[in-house]
Amino acid sequence: DDTAMMGASSSNAAFDDTLKNAAPGRYGKILVHKSGKTVLVVGGTDESEEIRMDVAEGLSCGFAQQAIAINAEEATFIPLGEVRKSVVVTPNVAGAFE
Repeated sequence: DDTAMMGASSSNAAFDDTLKNAAPGRYGKILVHKSGKTVLVVGGTDESEEIRMDVAEGLSCGFAQQAIAINAEEATFIPLGEVRKSVVVTPNVAGAFE
């Protein structure tokens, strides 16, 4: 029942949180096809399986946003500029069953 799932601890849940253990740096590769379709490819090296995710344009935002890079060791940040567009990355569910 639903109430049993709500009380489940994170160790029992089926949530994949492996991204928190990912090494810093390059995460994946963005492929842009001639048709304009865009795909984020993650993994496919060493022993990991290649995962393809669809990339689409996100919704416009009605307020100003700034992207920054944070240096936690020095407690500083560097402004990277204004965010004008966003993207939505979703798993390619149809491709998972091919």
